[in-house]
Amino acid sequence: MNYWHSVTILIGLVVLFWGFWASFKARKPWNLIGSVLSPLGLITAILGVLLLCVPDFFS
Repeated sequence: MNYWHSVTILIGLVVLFWGFWASFKARKPWNLIGSVLSPLGLITAILGVLLLCVPDFFS
């Protein structure tokens, strides 16, 4: 098991939840940044899960 994939999942989830919070609760420039970062965090977390389950997916 590669621990870097677990770190990728954790970073993706943190970015996802912060972006979701910032989309609704933060002030003007941060809510737009949170709205953009939420899908990117989701994609990062899903990519980490994919690489954790299938380690040689991209090779």
